[in-house]
Amino acid sequence: MAGIVFDKKMDDDIKSKAGTLEVMTPPKGMRFKVEVKFDSKIEKEASKDPLVNQEMMDAIRAVYDDLVDRIGDNLKKTDKGGVMLRDSNQLAKMQKLIDVVNKGIEGAKEVAEERAVKDVNNVWTSLAAKKKEYQKYKIKIGVTITAAFAGLITSIALMASQPFQGGASSAFAIIGMVKSAVTIGKEITSAWQTVEQATKVLEGQLAIVESEWKKSKALGHGNELSATIINQFLGISQPCIKNCISQLDTCKKKTVGVELGCHKLAKELNGMLEKTEQLKKDFMAEAKKRLSKHPSPKALDQLPDIEKKLNEYLKPFEDKASKKIDDILDEVKRSKKAQETVGTLVVRVTQLAKMRGMPYTVLDNILVFTDIALSPLNGNGLVSSGADFAQNFVPAAASLTIDKISGKVLSGTFLA
Repeated sequence: MAGIVFDKKMDDDIKSKAGTLEVMTPPKGMRFKVEVKFDSKIEKEASKDPLVNQEMMDAIRAVYDDLVDRIGDNLKKTDKGGVMLRDSNQLAKMQKLIDVVNKGIEGAKEVAEERAVKDVNNVWTSLAAKKKEYQKYKIKIGVTITAAFAGLITSIALMASQPFQGGASSAFAIIGMVKSAVTIGKEITSAWQTVEQATKVLEGQLAIVESEWKKSKALGHGNELSATIINQFLGISQPCIKNCISQLDTCKKKTVGVELGCHKLAKELNGMLEKTEQLKKDFMAEAKKRLSKHPSPKALDQLPDIEKKLNEYLKPFEDKASKKIDDILDEVKRSKKAQETVGTLVVRVTQLAKMRGMPYTVLDNILVFTDIALSPLNGNGLVSSGADFAQNFVPAAASLTIDKISGKVLSGTFLA
């Protein structure tokens, strides 16, 4: 059977009807096709009948135009609602709006298919009433409207799906520095404890050895000999000049170790501050980049508020690190004072060491330093201890993961 065919792509007409859209994109790939077939006994006459062709084409065109109008008007109206949702950053609701629009397109398509069949049949029935030769025959009508769906502009779809990562590497580096600082703090604590123990032992040993030499050179010398013999045969350390020298070496190394540890700690803290600044820079760079791609004209206006919230979020950590640097510098002074105290012990041990190489000559000033008060060498109240850093910085570091920072700082913005 020959007949009449109406076949047209809908994309351009829908786009033209919808006008300029700020949020939505019209459906692409819609096609409207209606094919009317006549009975073979009447097809030659009907196909050449201009009235049949014109009226059927007009009926089909009316259905087509109505469908275009429905879809275009729906897009135009809902785009206004989409703009409001866009500017209030309700991206999830925007997606729901698109779902509603697409259900409307599907419904309109089904209505158009039914209407096309009905209206074309009505045309044929009306013509048949005027031409009796048409009354004996029926027509076959095939209607195909290819489905397609509206969507959101690409930038909105991307904004809704990409997690924020600006400053993530710096945040990770800061957490690593905090862990390192805790380790260094533990080392400093251990060094101070060793200094405390070593100086106490050394002072006890000096008291005994100096007392023996003070009584007489024979007793002093005898003590050295007996200490050597006892240690050799029994493995027990008896206070003697050799042991005093060994103990003093431990004191000197550990007090210097405390100072070096403090410098390492200060370096880590300064590194934390530098990385915090880098974190801010990277965070704001990504925020600006993403907001500049956002379709809302209000997007970039949010940058100052984001920067303010970021600075406020990081300020407690920065203040804590800056204050700790000052504290560490004070502790370096304390370690130097401890080294001065150990220096007093150095003089006493040095005087005794001379005795070992001299045949019973007792120097008059051997006990000059025995009554000098020593400054405290304990580690109480250490600001550089591992416990102190764990208590003050570990919780802070836990808040510096990029998801927690972005969750707080970007709340209420287009990037949330």
